[in-house]
Amino acid sequence: MHTVTDTELAKPPKRYIEQARQEPILVTSDDVPVVTLVPPAEFEGFREMHRRDRDAFDLKELPGSVVRAPVSAPIPPGWDADSGEAPAAPQRQAKSQRPAR
Repeated sequence: MHTVTDTELAKPPKRYIEQARQEPILVTSDDVPVVTLVPPAEFEGFREMHRRDRDAFDLKELPGSVVRAPVSAPIPPGWDADSGEAPAAPQRQAKSQRPAR
């Protein structure tokens, strides 16, 4: 992926638009990514993938193994099945308390 600054993009934008038809171009401002120019086909691929991720399915459309999976999944150790409470996450040590490498 090619990277340009917002200042570079403003000078001859047509050059970068042409280049973005072939490969993504990351545009930065003060070394911070602000936008990515992508070829149209790649953008359409992202849109289709996003659309599929948001699809809802009727249970009748799913394979039986997928529908039964939550029922047959094992309960993790420490999980309180009666209250639905998950076990407490282990506390992370502060950097000053971590052993030196």
